[in-house]
Amino acid sequence: MITYLLLLAIFITNTGCTRNSPSTTVTEPTTTATSISSTSLSDIVTTITKEVEIPKSIATDLTDENFKAYLFIDPIAGATALSYDAMMSTQAHSIVLLRVPEGTDVSKVADEIKANANPLKWICVSAKKVVVESNGNLILLVMSSTEIADAVAANFLALK
Repeated sequence: MITYLLLLAIFITNTGCTRNSPSTTVTEPTTTATSISSTSLSDIVTTITKEVEIPKSIATDLTDENFKAYLFIDPIAGATALSYDAMMSTQAHSIVLLRVPEGTDVSKVADEIKANANPLKWICVSAKKVVVESNGNLILLVMSSTEIADAVAANFLALK
């Protein structure tokens, strides 16, 4: 019986750390706004990932309770943020978009996120690249493969 349980534990541990590549699902933005300052965070993420093959992801609205787990800094009063992390924890992929309130030192916040971002936040895998960029009052954190991180960041910086 103990041997059976040991084998079962080894099987579960090893299969939990395999690299599967779920297919990509991208949806079109539901609204079109004239500037990124008035566009919803989910629509911005959809736009910047539109031409990029990303893993299936789960959207999470960030709250004071989970803010630090996704952005690696303390919550910012008045800020809103949204995370898209891979559905399977065996894929190192995370896109987080943060909108800071007017008057916030965007460069300082971006630098703090970059200094604290942990590409090893997943148990079995590590992101190949970490990118932190800002555009207006938005800050983007991407931890993923080099190709995904570079493409999403370029699309983000091209937004007006």
